Amino acid sequence: MSNLLPINFLQYKFNELFNRVPGQENRKQRYVVKKGVDFVSVNVKDIAYVFTEYRIVFLRDKEGDKFIIDKTLSDLQDEMGADFFRVNRKYLVSIEAVGKFRSDNGKILVELLPAVKEEVVVSKENAPSFRNWI
Repeated sequence: MSNLLPINFLQYKFNELFNRVPGQENRKQRYVVKKGVDFVSVNVKDIAYVFTEYRIVFLRDKEGDKFIIDKTLSDLQDEMGADFFRVNRKYLVSIEAVGKFRSDNGKILVELLPAVKEEVVVSKENAPSFRNWI
């Protein structure tokens, strides 16, 4: 019996090793989320921001629809990559969801799209990182 591996397997492993994009090993392309009693798939490129409310994590897409997602903000931050920024304990935002922002005594007030009812504030400590990211 031969110890040779099939060519397809070797080619797959080669591609797996050399076609990786650094920093994107854990990036997901979509998430399964809950809308009412239904589960739907949302592409990462359609996500505007993710936020917590009463210890539940919600995802808002660019159309303004709100979904429940069964992950922590920290896990999502690790998985979503550089297109998303953790502005504070409550919000993880897509670069495309930042409508505008302004400084306020060293902090940054961010206006998100779709709009939220509360102020989204980047702390003085995170403001430089936010400016570099944006």
